[in-house]
Amino acid sequence: MTLPKAIYDEAKELTIKKIYLSFSGGHDEGFLDINFDFPPQTNEPFKRVEAFHDKVKTWAYEAFQYSGAGDGSEYGDDFVYDLVEGTFSAKEWWYARKEGEESVTIMSVDSNPKPSSN
Repeated sequence: MTLPKAIYDEAKELTIKKIYLSFSGGHDEGFLDINFDFPPQTNEPFKRVEAFHDKVKTWAYEAFQYSGAGDGSEYGDDFVYDLVEGTFSAKEWWYARKEGEESVTIMSVDSNPKPSSN
């Protein structure tokens, strides 16, 4: 997904090195977690970074149209915009059912169950 120039320019001005977009879904709702990678000495005012975060969030929801629809199994997509290297990377993930080894034993039946104390 192409990064808008206005967001790119503001990120560079804020000395952001990477923008991380982590979408997740599976329960008919899409969620987005946004993180930024700053140089160690960054002293950007929180309000300015928070306002930029909101701009990125608005753009990402519109651009990616991530619905989160699914069968209840969690899944997601992680996107990274590396502003230093000039690269974009994408990775998908999901939880899959994995069955363990089956255990079979002789079933027992209690013919004289004790009354419940309820």
